[in-house]
Amino acid sequence: MFNNPIIQRYRFSQFRPQQFWTFGTLYICSLLLIFFINISVYNLGQVFGSLQELYKTLFIQLTIIQVILLWLLMPMNCSNVVPREIADKSFDFFRMLPLSADKKTIGILVGRNLFNILIATLNLCIWLILGILGEISIRFLLQWFLLLVTGTLLLNSISLLLSVLSYQNKKSVSVPVLVIVAIFAFGPILGVIGDAVEDGEVTDFLVNFLNFQVPILYLISAYILIGTVWAFIGILRRFSFEYEPLFSRKGALGFMICFLFLVYALYHKYLLNVENDNANFLFYSFYFITSLPLLGICLLSIRSFDKYIETTRLSFKKDGVFWKIFLNSNLFLCFSLALLWGLSTGIVSIVTGFSPDYCKLTMLFFTAWLIIFSLVEIYAIYLPNNEKIGYLLIFIAGLYLILPMILSGLFNNDYLSMFSPFGIIYGYETYHDIDEILLPFIINIIFLIPLFLLIGIRYSKIGKLRYHIDAIV
Repeated sequence: MFNNPIIQRYRFSQFRPQQFWTFGTLYICSLLLIFFINISVYNLGQVFGSLQELYKTLFIQLTIIQVILLWLLMPMNCSNVVPREIADKSFDFFRMLPLSADKKTIGILVGRNLFNILIATLNLCIWLILGILGEISIRFLLQWFLLLVTGTLLLNSISLLLSVLSYQNKKSVSVPVLVIVAIFAFGPILGVIGDAVEDGEVTDFLVNFLNFQVPILYLISAYILIGTVWAFIGILRRFSFEYEPLFSRKGALGFMICFLFLVYALYHKYLLNVENDNANFLFYSFYFITSLPLLGICLLSIRSFDKYIETTRLSFKKDGVFWKIFLNSNLFLCFSLALLWGLSTGIVSIVTGFSPDYCKLTMLFFTAWLIIFSLVEIYAIYLPNNEKIGYLLIFIAGLYLILPMILSGLFNNDYLSMFSPFGIIYGYETYHDIDEILLPFIINIIFLIPLFLLIGIRYSKIGKLRYHIDAIV
């Protein structure tokens, strides 16, 4: 791995004698200061009741240093890789390196953090020694170690992914800003870790995963690791297909299926033994939690107008060019993802006995969902004709989402909020009869008619354009 030229490049810059000794001395001096203060307090004999309490306190403080190193400094280093390369006018050279996407990714993740990895490893060794001396259980140390490692992998992967998604000509995060964040984060982190170490109950807390009971920290680490895998796949796709959307069609469906399974696994045991007291919570929480990634996945899967032209190659020789465009459209992917979500939540509604509520809620949410994504589709296919169309569509989407809420407050009529997807979330409990649901549903259908007409007209023009291109060629 260390033969990777990207790692070698960053190694020379990070381990320059001046930089190495400066930051290395800063870490050692900080460590000695922490030990000096705590040992001095221990010698006074008024705070620590025993030597084990001293070791526990030092353990907690080193945990905070580890969190700052792994969850703050290292992601910050990964988040400014592409902006720094662009600012230094070396990004084109980086893109032309004869390396696979995975080697580039590993080279950045490891290379940009070589010095931090060295310091974190040293800090981890001292952390383990203090934990053992403080009589902290090996199980506790192992669970927190896994949480630190998986959290580090996820945060660094997401930081790098966000960096390659948005090319900004900006070198780095301001150091004073980073120091302020670290100072304000120090207190809450200290309190959380201190309570966890003192109680020790978090390591014994079990949660249900399918038919198994798993310690919560192990389960969190496993979920974080799955998220890291998806983030890593996203980085590889971005490096391999720079001008493609982050999600491919299969990737979007695979991510949604994975998300639905991971959520269902937590609900599985409760759904097999539904009680009247918790049926309401089970259905509504599952319904809304599983809907969370829908919009994000669709936005990160948008195909451009050029992609539509490409997917209709030679289609003029066959019938059904319009349907081929639709089957390869952003709108069809939106429908497919919503169908997956609808099937899973529909099964849960049957199990929990909330089928009527499921039908009414989904009727409203599905039409609202189509309105939002129809606006996104119009942006994708009309952008070549009008570069400013996005501003108009954002304004229309804002009116649809916010205006009913504003009118509801102005006229003191809570029912008006039901015409917004946001208002449905808290207004459905009051307005859940079919006659109260029907009017917002009809309004949504009315909104959809002109949107679908605009999309249909554009699809037709795309088909004609492809016909003329292929006829000329």
